[in-house]
Amino acid sequence: MLYGARRGIDEGAGMRISAWTLGPEMRAEELEFLRGLIAKERPRGICLEVGTAAGGTLCEMLGWLGRRRRGRFVVVDSMGYFPNQAAVFWDNLRRHGFGRSTVDLRVKTSAAALTESEGRGERFGLILVDGDHSRRAASIDMAWAKLLAEGGLLLVHDDAPGFPGVRFAVDVYVRSDPSFQLLGTRGSLSAFKRTRVATGGEARRAAAWLASIPKYLFNVARKSENRWFQRAVSRSRAFERAHLRGYVDHEWARMKAGVRHDTLGIQRPEAGRAEFQALRKAGLLPGHRVVDYGCGTFRLGRYLMAYLDAGNYWGLDVTDRFFELGLRNLGSGARKKLKDCHFRAISQASLREAASARPDVVLVAGVLQCVPPRELHTIFGRLESLCWPTTQVLVTLLEADESICLGKFAYRHALAEVDKASRKAVLRMTVLRRGREAELLRTGTKPSDIRGRFGPTRGTLLQFRTRNGAKAGAIDIEKLVQKR
Repeated sequence: MLYGARRGIDEGAGMRISAWTLGPEMRAEELEFLRGLIAKERPRGICLEVGTAAGGTLCEMLGWLGRRRRGRFVVVDSMGYFPNQAAVFWDNLRRHGFGRSTVDLRVKTSAAALTESEGRGERFGLILVDGDHSRRAASIDMAWAKLLAEGGLLLVHDDAPGFPGVRFAVDVYVRSDPSFQLLGTRGSLSAFKRTRVATGGEARRAAAWLASIPKYLFNVARKSENRWFQRAVSRSRAFERAHLRGYVDHEWARMKAGVRHDTLGIQRPEAGRAEFQALRKAGLLPGHRVVDYGCGTFRLGRYLMAYLDAGNYWGLDVTDRFFELGLRNLGSGARKKLKDCHFRAISQASLREAASARPDVVLVAGVLQCVPPRELHTIFGRLESLCWPTTQVLVTLLEADESICLGKFAYRHALAEVDKASRKAVLRMTVLRRGREAELLRTGTKPSDIRGRFGPTRGTLLQFRTRNGAKAGAIDIEKLVQKR
């Protein structure tokens, strides 16, 4: 559960507890994120940790806060997580140089401790929640958020789809509350800051509770080992909408927090340039009409807008919120043609409108990696609706030997599954170039280790045409895939 817990148990009590007993610890990136927040925000007053295990993360925080800013640190834990937990906890603190007077340990359930704390009128400058992951227990733990002082930090560990109970509680108590500002996320650690004290909390939480039920069930279904239940729930339109809302909120929060991203938000200055130059060399002309499906913040679109004739660029994505950030960072060439470009949120009406332009090329770059396997048929159905006999659909695929989920809204698809979905949409697939991601994943290379490696090193390039599509098109395929 918490970093250092296993070490504290092994050394402090002379016993060994199996890894599954302690659950997931904080990873190095999460600890570094937590350290940076404490250094930047400098929380004052009483600090609180709900769920401590052996006190590993607590010792780290006490060291980062320093004696001048430490104040009083309250720890709430029932001390029944593993045998002799209280003795292990105190011994771990002693080994790190902290005495019993440093911490106010309250050996109570979270609900009982919360009631007492409310009665005392306590307010906290920092709250770290990392307790029980069930929906009911996590909701009780998250209720501590109402005792966070204005300007205080709220940190929630295991806020991820793999822990649907925690995600549900955060949605109800924090994300629905306008007084909380998301500072960022690393791994499964989310950080919020209270900017003010909001009113009307009970009514707002009730509405958020009802709205979060579909998302909670969706995450339960993802985690469930019952394949029938998983398939039945995930194919529901309500849960598809919940997944889409979750994806948009997740990516938007990352962008607003300034997290660097390969295809969305803050990008490298040269991002998209190599792909654009390859398209030009392969025959893309200013007079061609291009649909940028999943354009995001215009990684590739900013070059296309400046190059294509007025009115020939169509940018489509699941939400127009992404356009807001992308339009701020356009170059002068793109800005001159901005009024003639078309930006639309994906819907049946916008697809019909884009199809009426008879596009020569539909670009789908970095989209399938965000799409769960069950929605591939939906994506290819939409792409088919854009196609005329002369239309070429170019798709980049981060391939794996079998379709897998690698993290929050991060997927890899088997080529056979993509082919199957495209054939249902009456599209003909041609493999233009095989990437190496599947091979790298087999060797144990993490996706984060190969992030940013474009071209044949990483991605597979596919072309799709209608069954009666012409052989020729705007793009010369041989020139597009030849080594440069």
